Parts: sequence; structure tokens; C-alpha cells
Amino acid sequence: MKKSLLIPCLLVILPLLESLFLGNALGLGWNSPFLMHQISVYLIPVKLLLTLAGLKLLLKADAPSVFNYLKIPVIIVGALHSFMLTLVCFFYLLLGSTAQFHRENGNIYVYTADAGAMGKSYHYFSYICRDNYGFYTLHPIAKLDWLGEFRFYQKENLLMIEHTDYDGEHEKQLDLTAFSCE
Repeated sequence: MKKSLLIPCLLVILPLLESLFLGNALGLGWNSPFLMHQISVYLIPVKLLLTLAGLKLLLKADAPSVFNYLKIPVIIVGALHSFMLTLVCFFYLLLGSTAQFHRENGNIYVYTADAGAMGKSYHYFSYICRDNYGFYTLHPIAKLDWLGEFRFYQKENLLMIEHTDYDGEHEKQLDLTAFSCE
């Protein structure tokens, strides 16, 4: 492969692979899920700039016609990826990030998905285990339907969830005996 195509192709393909397969912030699970979400929000414009730079270099690259089998598909995929990244950047500028849907208390982490936007809303409760270097793993506890306003805390081996919805105040208890970091 000609060297003038290698770097532009990598500038287009690597951000695409990160978007498709690695999840939040290069797939690292360090410190907290909330921090990783925030880093991934700031990585979106960086990925957009890298992709646009790769596309510009690809369009300027003087390559023999035999390399068009590589150049044209990469340009098409890069253009689609830049369009999607532009939409996401625009969405974040207008509405802000979804940071308010991430909550943490001790070893319990909650992510609220689709908070009233387009369908049924769920709360995903997980148990966080951290190692000595600050990396974490999430162990799913429960997926609960919309709770309204809620607060949660751990009391011995129980996850206590106090919530208020249209029916009034309620309390749920989930057993945590199966969850530990040892």
C-alpha cells in the first residue's frame, strides 16, 4: 500500500472502530462510569476532527487507480461517520450530555436509560468493584421500570430504594448478598 494512503485511512478507520466497538472512552473502566461518560463526550469532537483530517488527506492523496478499491469505501464510510459525529456534537451542544442520568452512591451505580424521551424508561442498577489501580467493573443488580424521583443507599446486604411516583411514596429492597468485590 502506498504510504500516502496509510495515515489518512488510519485517521478515518480508528475513530470509527472506537465509536463502533470500544464504548465509552476507549473502553477503559477507570475511576467511575460517570467520568468515563464525560471523557467519551469530550472525545466526540476529537474523533470528528481526526476523521475530517483523514478525509481531507484521502481526497488530496495521489494514488494509482488500483488503490481506489480501498480509497473510495473509506471515504464513504468516513463521510457517514463524520455526519453521525456532527449530529451527536450538535445534539450535545443543544441539549447537553446525559450526565444527569448517571448516579453513584458507594458501590452502587445507576444509569437511567431513555428517561422519558421515546419509550419506556428503565433504571439499571449495578454493583461497582474497583481494583488497586482505580479500574472498575460493573456487576448488574437489577433493571427496574421508571421509579420517578428516587434515592438509594446500601444498608448492610440490602439496596434500599425510596421513590416517589404518581402513586405516592414507595420503598424497594434488593438483596445484595451475591455481590461483593472479593
